[in-house]
Amino acid sequence: MTDGPLPIPPVPDAGDVIVKLLDPAQGPPLKTWKFQGKSSISIGRTEDRDVEVIDPYVSRTHALIESRDGIWVLISQGRNGVFVNSRPITEHVISGDITFRLGTNGPVLAFKTGAERNDHAATLCFDSMPMELLAVDELKLQEEVGTIAGRDDFQRLQEQARALRRKRAES
Repeated sequence: MTDGPLPIPPVPDAGDVIVKLLDPAQGPPLKTWKFQGKSSISIGRTEDRDVEVIDPYVSRTHALIESRDGIWVLISQGRNGVFVNSRPITEHVISGDITFRLGTNGPVLAFKTGAERNDHAATLCFDSMPMELLAVDELKLQEEVGTIAGRDDFQRLQEQARALRRKRAES
């Protein structure tokens, strides 16, 4: 038994930076990078980048996020450009959280400064593992196949297909 409340894990200071690669269809992060005490973050296709993103729209050295006197600036360096709110940028001052796209149809990244509050972080830790995006409900599938196969129009199509196969085999 302890005296007093349990200690709360420390919250990262405002100098912490989080970059997330977002799922373009659904929005949740596919990968997250956390940086502490960095003044610049390089983004690109090569493994020597701080944020490595393998995608055909991403240049080897695509973008740079740089702190200038405490203000973060997003800088486009790649051939396919960087887009904020669907507009191409050369340099963009970041005020607050931001999402941006690498190339016109490339991946979407989110940039966040400060702490990302996760009340469960003290007790749970998960490695980023690929998640199954789609699952087939086998019972429902069998039920629907049975319903379709039992319909008169489906039976007629099956009979027509058998007749065509017999005709092809005879010729």
